[in-house]
Amino acid sequence: MGAASVCAESRFGVSSGGLTYRSSDGSAELRLAGYVQSDMRALDDALPNPPDSLLFRRVRPEFSGTLFHHFDFRVTSDFATSSPLLYDAFVETRFPRFIVRAGKFRAPFGLERLQPATDLTFIERGLPSGLAPNRDWGVQISNDPANHRWTGAIGVFEGASDGALINAGNNRGVDVAARIFATPWRDRPPQAGRFKRALSGLGIGFGVMAGEHHGSALGLYRTFGQATFFPYAERASLAGARVRYSPQAYYYVGRFGLLMEYTRSTQAMAEDGVDTRAYTRVTNSAWQAAGSWVLTGEAKRYRRVDPKQPLFQRHGRGAVEAVARIGGMHLDPVMQVRGLASPESPSTSAREWVVGANWYLTHQVRVSANYGSTRFTSLSGVTPRPTEHVVLGRIQVAF
Repeated sequence: MGAASVCAESRFGVSSGGLTYRSSDGSAELRLAGYVQSDMRALDDALPNPPDSLLFRRVRPEFSGTLFHHFDFRVTSDFATSSPLLYDAFVETRFPRFIVRAGKFRAPFGLERLQPATDLTFIERGLPSGLAPNRDWGVQISNDPANHRWTGAIGVFEGASDGALINAGNNRGVDVAARIFATPWRDRPPQAGRFKRALSGLGIGFGVMAGEHHGSALGLYRTFGQATFFPYAERASLAGARVRYSPQAYYYVGRFGLLMEYTRSTQAMAEDGVDTRAYTRVTNSAWQAAGSWVLTGEAKRYRRVDPKQPLFQRHGRGAVEAVARIGGMHLDPVMQVRGLASPESPSTSAREWVVGANWYLTHQVRVSANYGSTRFTSLSGVTPRPTEHVVLGRIQVAF
């Protein structure tokens, strides 16, 4: 009788945000959600560009919840590839003044890298995200941003390479990461001065990661069309200190949005098997400036646009957004000279520009189209990679 009563008092819920279950005493809540992104890629015929394709870019169910009132968790996998990948797997608990998180998650560093994939303004992330780790294993302490005009986090991580999705135990070294991001004029009341209201959407931050690393766990750099334009040589390896830093900012006012980011990474490298005291110091950098304008009048934020008139309601039209971005990546030419770069891809820099539009049919459904062009340069006397021209399309459904 008691067990049946508890079951009857428990609550199941179904909404556009997924499935939820809440225990009868409120001590536990479980949520099942996720999103699917189906893409089209059409690149020009210049080699070595990959062929046109239709694909699932991301298929990510997300299982999350709260246990015993105080412990939150999240597990996210991706089934878009032939082998499922684990993206997030962490647990966190809240104290009166801070939050402790442990497991696999995004390290506190890049501005756009920390943005959920469902909220990206463009179909693919900009070049600075290529110099930031994708996911990493570690422990982090952060403040609760709900009641502050600044967020801060510091943690110790295994040390994922540029753009890498690290697995535990495949790297020799650790990183210490820290980030602070301030929105000093956020939530200003209507009676505040015009200047302070205009600055309410301004955010400024700085991220840094530093550690000592040895081994061949190196990343690679991709174009907007997701073609690899710079892999490291097979014998290249990390051989000492690595330091990354990233000044970053955004500005959102009304229907306008601007996101700016610069990332610089300096690391000691050597050929595998060579005395690491004879290392080479390599410095790579990337930047971007991304703007957007919501044509239908909705407010632009760091999160996705929420249409005032969803398409399937009466007189609904959704929300339409025009977007544009420029960016660049500079790769240290010393890698070509010292044999640390693969001879198959001799690029030393990439410059991209992207234009496009997003149509938010509802808060959960979005259709996007982008056109991007990326131009490459190489060392003097070396033929550069052909300019990439690509059209990307995406249908996104989040639940």
